[in-house]
Amino acid sequence: EVLSSIAAPAPPSPMEKEMREPEVATLAAVGVSATFEISQGVELPSDGKPHRILISELSLPAEFGYRTTPVLSEKVFLWVESSNGEDYPLLAGPVHVFVDGAFVGRSDLPLVASGDTVSLSAGPDERLKVTRKPLKETSGHRGWFGKKASIMRAWRIEVQNFRRQPAKVTVIDRVPTSSHQDIQIKLIEATRGHELAENGILRWNQTIPSSGKNDFQFKYSVEVPADWQSVLNTVE
Repeated sequence: EVLSSIAAPAPPSPMEKEMREPEVATLAAVGVSATFEISQGVELPSDGKPHRILISELSLPAEFGYRTTPVLSEKVFLWVESSNGEDYPLLAGPVHVFVDGAFVGRSDLPLVASGDTVSLSAGPDERLKVTRKPLKETSGHRGWFGKKASIMRAWRIEVQNFRRQPAKVTVIDRVPTSSHQDIQIKLIEATRGHELAENGILRWNQTIPSSGKNDFQFKYSVEVPADWQSVLNTVE
């Protein structure tokens, strides 16, 4: 591991800290891997502990937004999206995320190639609240080329914004999918502005006004042969 194989120099005095600029490594070569050269020698203490030195400081443009998947967690997470404009990849590893100087959480950075983009979670924002509740459910039988059993499920999602500024929020849910020809699933209705992917992922991108809230609703039906009613009990 790069960070654990390089030692930190002896701690400078308070006066030295004020006078010296931080030493950073320079990029020496880029091929199948990036090579950095450190401008000054460092010493590795023989204490059996990992030590780190500063290799580089980067300032990357970033866009902020919120995401929530209330079927999994009733929290709204701040997300940061950025692009790597450097000539070398950003190495994978743990990341500590700070917002306005305050530590908000830990994330994991994947390997980001030059020119590629990356999205990181900056942790939940307690100033936004989300709830997900079931609405009216109906079930019954009907005849059409043989008996069928069907059920409808409907959900309501509410996102509240207690911030003083509007918040761009991506709301993510899902509609069940099936590859079996005898199991028919159909999205009956959904709040305007939704996107439904082939894998059943349902998504809205909306701006929640400051001190306001937005509702998101959707309803789907599941139809199976009458003697498969037990299948309907597993539908959520």
